[in-house]
Amino acid sequence: LHEGQLAAKTRTDYKWRLEVHLIDAFGEMPLDRITFDTVERYMAGKISAGLAPRTVNMTLVLLAAILETAVERDLIPRNPAKGKGRRVREQKARKSYLETAAQIRALLAAAGQLDAEATRERRHIPKRAILSTMIFAGVRIGELCSLRWQDVDLSAGWLHVRGTKTSEADRRVRIRGALRAELQALADRGTVDQGAYLFPTRTGGRQHETKVRVGTLGGSVKRANL
Repeated sequence: LHEGQLAAKTRTDYKWRLEVHLIDAFGEMPLDRITFDTVERYMAGKISAGLAPRTVNMTLVLLAAILETAVERDLIPRNPAKGKGRRVREQKARKSYLETAAQIRALLAAAGQLDAEATRERRHIPKRAILSTMIFAGVRIGELCSLRWQDVDLSAGWLHVRGTKTSEADRRVRIRGALRAELQALADRGTVDQGAYLFPTRTGGRQHETKVRVGTLGGSVKRANL
């Protein structure tokens, strides 16, 4: 492996896979003694020990890369860690969707409850308005965090979404009904600075996507499920 060509995060990850898992199982084993059977026993042992299938597969990917180099250098005739048979079946995470108006009402009601219960230090995060913008404007979390008041034209009823993925994602979205009411209520809180973020941090900076995903969305979903 060419360590100097790897990013620091990748080096740390590879070191963990090696030191915690692979070296213990294969470190003292001659290359020609590593067979399909030994790899499969390694897989079974890790699963029995409670290691997640995805994590087991991550270690197998690195093992296969190491052994592939050995094949290229004619140290072994074939790579026993290569192939679909040397991977643990992973269950795909079940995705959830808002499928009905009742679910949307429940989620927004939960966000409203959290807004009402928020401490003074947390009142700058209007969860109901954030989720209304995500739902009714169809914006990604990254796009939502980048919205500024200059992107909101309540009089004409348009929201300018500056796409964060590609230039083609830059678009205008109609502001209607519930979304208009939420944004108008937000604007009525005080003087609007056109250059300010629509949903800023307490110091006026850009919200981090993870905090919106986990704190605002995740917290509202948890409350709605109750």
